[in-house]
Amino acid sequence: MSPINIHPLSPKNAARQSEPDSRTDRGRQAHARAQAQPAGHPRMSDEFSKLNLKDDFEEASGVSDAARWTVEMPGDFEVLATISPASMPSEKFQARLLWTKYPDEAPSLKFRDPATGRLDLPQAWPITRGFRPQSLDACVNWCSEGFNLHPEWRTDSRWKWNPNGNPLLWVLRQLQEELDDYYQGRFK
Repeated sequence: MSPINIHPLSPKNAARQSEPDSRTDRGRQAHARAQAQPAGHPRMSDEFSKLNLKDDFEEASGVSDAARWTVEMPGDFEVLATISPASMPSEKFQARLLWTKYPDEAPSLKFRDPATGRLDLPQAWPITRGFRPQSLDACVNWCSEGFNLHPEWRTDSRWKWNPNGNPLLWVLRQLQEELDDYYQGRFK
């Protein structure tokens, strides 16, 4: 029998407070689908990622501010969030969040055209702080594109990704805050 290695979580990021971590309350280990595998086994990592995201998705769907957005989970690591700025509730944007490993890494952020499903249309993007519709990316520390643009953020305690708590809920709240506080219109 191979030993099971347990790795400590990194300390909380001073740049943000973690959302409550209800995964521990629901007992991640209680999920029958996630069988114990030796550390580093890709199946174990993928199964835990899927279960963690599913649990966090359920929690994010039920919080009081979830009335501001509609979320769907069409794939194991994909979340679609339809969201509007407070100043223009009729203006809808659909963010596609795609994780490669949840909650350890930031998601990819793209805006999706709901009519076609396309992710390559700058017109699907809002104009707000840090978003770059012409490049189809965002320069923010809560998406993988931001970390690709600024690799130094990965090690800077002020900006690095914080996997603690409910990262999905935190990203949704960051997205809502950007639209509420800095929205300037839809990219034309």
